[in-house]
Amino acid sequence: MNREIKFRVWSKETKEMFQLHAFIEDYRQREDIEIMQFTGLLDKNGKEIYEGDITTTEWEDEEDKKEVVFWQGCFCHKREDGNGHIFNPKKIEVIGNIYENPELMPSMSSMPPKTKKKPGRR
Repeated sequence: MNREIKFRVWSKETKEMFQLHAFIEDYRQREDIEIMQFTGLLDKNGKEIYEGDITTTEWEDEEDKKEVVFWQGCFCHKREDGNGHIFNPKKIEVIGNIYENPELMPSMSSMPPKTKKKPGRR
């Protein structure tokens, strides 16, 4: 299975999202940006899924919104307890991301904070 390795970056300063076409180690040390990796998966509409995306899944009569995170070696949904939950990309829809659309996840303020990855680890 070949998976395209690509990244997008959120600039905390300009409040803009942009594609990072070449991963440069210097970006990992910067405090003014957040780097998000492409999961290699597409949602049910064919949209690319990245870390930090907010997705929605319909469970019976309820809509469930979750953040996509990299946790213990895989991309998954972030649960309220801070752990991860594997998802089926064919059943979810990307509706935004935590930087451009934080209002989509009002409960995020009560969730455990996102921790920085140590340099050299992904």
